Amino acid sequence: MRLTKLTFLLLLLAAKQLIAQNDIARWAFTDSSEMQAIRFYHAATGNNARIYTGLLRQNYSLQIQGRPYFDTSVYMPANVVYQQLQYENIPVLYDMFTQTLITLLPGNMGVQLLPDKTSTFDIGQHHFIRLDSGNAILPKAPSGFYEILLQGKKISAYVHRRVIIEEKITDRLEQKFVSVDKYYLTRNGQVDTYTSWRGLPKLLGITRGRMRRQLAANGIDPKLNPDMAIRAILQYYDDQNPATP
Repeated sequence: MRLTKLTFLLLLLAAKQLIAQNDIARWAFTDSSEMQAIRFYHAATGNNARIYTGLLRQNYSLQIQGRPYFDTSVYMPANVVYQQLQYENIPVLYDMFTQTLITLLPGNMGVQLLPDKTSTFDIGQHHFIRLDSGNAILPKAPSGFYEILLQGKKISAYVHRRVIIEEKITDRLEQKFVSVDKYYLTRNGQVDTYTSWRGLPKLLGITRGRMRRQLAANGIDPKLNPDMAIRAILQYYDDQNPATP
C-alpha cells in the first residue's frame, strides 16, 4: 500500500497512542518505520482502518457565530457506507460548509472522509445519500449529500443541507454561518424545488388554511420545526393522492 505524506503522518499520530515514548524517539522515516506505523495503526483501528483515509478536520474561528455542523457540534454515533464498506456506530459530525463527514481517529483527532467515497450515512433518524451531478433521481442538482425527507407512494422529498459564511463589516468584521438549504420534490418524473415549508401550498395546490389546519392537528409549529412540518404536509398530500395503479 502506497501512503501519501499526510496519511503517513496520521498513521504516526495514531501509533503514538499505543507505544512508549522512548520507542517513538527511535523511529526514523524509513521503509521499516513506515511498516511499523502501519502495524500499530491497524492494531488501533481494527476493522475500521479503511475509513481513516481523508484529510484532517478543518477548525473554524470561534469568532464566527452559529455552527456549520448538522444538528449538533458534538460527535454522534452513525452508520456509514464508505468505500463500499458499512461501518456501524462510529462517531461523526456532518460539516455542511465543507460538505464532508468527519469521524475521529484514535487519539481524538478529526478526519474528513472523502465525499466521493461516502455513499450513505445515518445520524439518528436522518438518512443521507450521496448524489453526483447528473444522477437519475435529481439530474440537475449539484453533487453532494441529500437527506431523504420522504419516500412516499407517489412523491419523494429530499433536502440539500448547506451553510455559507455571511460577512458584515461594522467597526470590525462580523461573520456567521447561515443556512441555505434547498428542498427537492419528485413526482410523476418531475422535479420541483422550494426553500421552505411556505412554498408547499402553491407547489402542491393546497390552500394555506388547509395546510395550517393539518399542522395544528398534528401539534406542529412550522416555525419551530420546519422539517417536521414539511414531512407532515408532504405525507398528508401523499396519503390524499395515492399512486395510480
